[in-house]
Amino acid sequence: MHKWGKRWTTKEEMLLKRLVEQGKSDAEIARILGRSRDAVRQCRKKRLRIDRRVSWTDSEVERLKRLIAEGKPIPEIAKLMNRTETAIRGKKEDLKLRYETVKVCKDCAKTVAQIVKFKMIGWSNARIAKAFGLKQPSQISHVLRYNGFTSWKLNPKGIRTGIPTPCWTEVETHILRKCLKKKLSLWEIMQKLPRRSRTAIRLKSQRMMRWRLSDAEQAERQRARKKQLRVY
Repeated sequence: MHKWGKRWTTKEEMLLKRLVEQGKSDAEIARILGRSRDAVRQCRKKRLRIDRRVSWTDSEVERLKRLIAEGKPIPEIAKLMNRTETAIRGKKEDLKLRYETVKVCKDCAKTVAQIVKFKMIGWSNARIAKAFGLKQPSQISHVLRYNGFTSWKLNPKGIRTGIPTPCWTEVETHILRKCLKKKLSLWEIMQKLPRRSRTAIRLKSQRMMRWRLSDAEQAERQRARKKQLRVY
């Protein structure tokens, strides 16, 4: 291995030039010459004046515009045009090309049902967004959150699965509050809320009881309030 900062010999420069002409990448050349990738790139650009960038033709520019208008993702465009993703993104920014924004109706029951079906079979938000022709997976999570699907079931190993569970409704919260006030057991509460699991009820109860006052604290607060208002 060459030490950092060692000068390039004429033989190494000629070998580097020949490897570049053969289509080798900087990483491959670095492994062959025993140099770092940055050293190879600096020598290629500054000493040999070799630039790997290939100029864009008019036909390639028109094809890029057409593919972006069709909504093709950048990795797919890179494969179709035999260019790197960095080159595609750079040219896209130079031409100021933008993808058309597609919105999914969050109030459409059929659309929501289809998204939930995809989640139940284990699809990710990115894959669902691609199926609907969307560019941002966050739109899928927004639709699910808007319709109440914000929490997810956990398997025995503690890993989140793709089966969405609806949020707690006001009716369920009211039932749970009454059960906690009556000091019912967890098993009895599960009979009142058959849709909820043992873990869901326990976590929701902990959140609800976090700021709940005891009977003695409530009585003391009531006496202080009456004394302040001079009500006896």
